[in-house]
Amino acid sequence: PQSLAAHAWVRPVLEGLLDRGPESLMAALNELRSHTKAQKAELRKAKDYFGEHLERMRYPQYTAMGLPIASGIVEAACRSVVCQRTKGAGMRWTRMGAQAVLNLRCLRLSPHERWRTFFDRLPLRRAPHVALVRRQYPDAA
Repeated sequence: PQSLAAHAWVRPVLEGLLDRGPESLMAALNELRSHTKAQKAELRKAKDYFGEHLERMRYPQYTAMGLPIASGIVEAACRSVVCQRTKGAGMRWTRMGAQAVLNLRCLRLSPHERWRTFFDRLPLRRAPHVALVRRQYPDAA
């Protein structure tokens, strides 16, 4: 059946992508023949997509540099950064509030003193009510 043929085609193409890089994927796509207009459109869409993202698929170079290419690190980060902070019992968030808290959490969990750098560069802004208090009570800080 078709699914067995597709599986048989995909496996060596993926191995080529990991071993030789994205050009091997593009070569495999260029060898494919489409029979219907719909297949041609889908094949063109796939070629365009992968062609646009060649630099992101240079897996041999990335692994040679010791960089991770699997999604496990990203998934673990999502669990530790997002889920632990926003999915506790009774927690309810607006989209904007959750984004603000997650931005700060990412800063806090980032290396290289980014937390301190962020707050050192944060402009000091006073809330509008502080100006009103100062006008009414000039001695107020």
